[in-house]
Amino acid sequence: MSDFQKLWVGQAVSVFGSLITRTALPWCALLFLHARALDMALLVLADLLPGFLLGLFAGAWLDRRAKRPVMIACDVLRFLLVMSIPALALTGKLTLGSLFAVAPLMGILSTVFDIAYQSYLPELVEGEALGRANSRLSASAAVAEVCAFSVSGWLVQHFGGPQALLIDAGTFLLSALSLLAIRQPNRVVPPLDGGQGAGLFQEAIEGVRYVGRQRLLRALALAQVALSFSMSLMSPLVLLFMTRTLALEPKFLGMVFAVGGVTSLLGATFAAPLARRFGVYRATALSFGLIPLGMLMIPLAPTRSALSYGLLTANQLLTDPGWTIFEIHQTTLRQQLAPEKLLGRVNAVTKVGGLGASLLGTLLAGTLGDRLGPRPVLFAAALLALLAALLFARKLSTACG
Repeated sequence: MSDFQKLWVGQAVSVFGSLITRTALPWCALLFLHARALDMALLVLADLLPGFLLGLFAGAWLDRRAKRPVMIACDVLRFLLVMSIPALALTGKLTLGSLFAVAPLMGILSTVFDIAYQSYLPELVEGEALGRANSRLSASAAVAEVCAFSVSGWLVQHFGGPQALLIDAGTFLLSALSLLAIRQPNRVVPPLDGGQGAGLFQEAIEGVRYVGRQRLLRALALAQVALSFSMSLMSPLVLLFMTRTLALEPKFLGMVFAVGGVTSLLGATFAAPLARRFGVYRATALSFGLIPLGMLMIPLAPTRSALSYGLLTANQLLTDPGWTIFEIHQTTLRQQLAPEKLLGRVNAVTKVGGLGASLLGTLLAGTLGDRLGPRPVLFAAALLALLAALLFARKLSTACG
């Protein structure tokens, strides 16, 4: 097995474990600790906020260090954190406070791991193979997403929320072991200034400034922010809209959602051929354009109609592969365009920008959804994404001459 394949296995298992945790923790709070709506919202906030606040510093810190040992440490620490929940449950000491302590730590460790692996991949794969490697990683992530969401519910129902996390914890150990098996020596890139004078704050700001000065990297980062904002404005209201406004049955909606996992996998498969056919920049812009077209299908769906299922399926056929292809190409472009000394910070800028936009969009979704109803907000989210796609295509064509 090649070193990339070992990284591939580690990332796939890590994504699977992270998604189970993010699904099972709220179920623990809701079903076993009788959490209120405010508690649930705060739990989501506790997961996202630390990555937003510390992500830029994590990128600067990673640029000074070998990435693989950090990834292994993140996996081991996440194993211990997840194991603490069933351990506390067995002793009768599990409380909401325990979950509020675990969630932010899991959030920052997952953020550090994600930035590290995106910055580490170019050490194992170079040139044109980088795009194919990102396609494989995205394909496995799509499969992990489908499996995690379905398996986590089954685990919670049959074993109980805290006990289900025992299986989840094992995924992080498997990820750490696969990373330990990589034989290529760790490579440390010295700081950009070549010395030790610059602190983390200055180096983090330099990463922001560098992205701001480079037209292509700036366009990619702004595109990620716009997409994250639009999707987070839509995501909290989608299930409410489908079940209450459209009066659709959950058993059929599950089948619709399953289509998204399949089309995401297809998107990952065809990302490289599309780049060869149209060029990577044009393929990136086209995939971005698919996302808002799919988003528009949701608010167009009529109430209590078979047409609703068709439009929601069309959303899965457009948005999910579009998002997957865009993620593959924009990640590859960042890895190719950013200097190795700054790659961690460049990845962190995009990650933090997306998290900040997601936090803002989620807060606005709740407020606007209560006042206007879900359908107008869903339309607004889709139209904002469409405007962002048009501006992104224009910036990309200008930047590329």
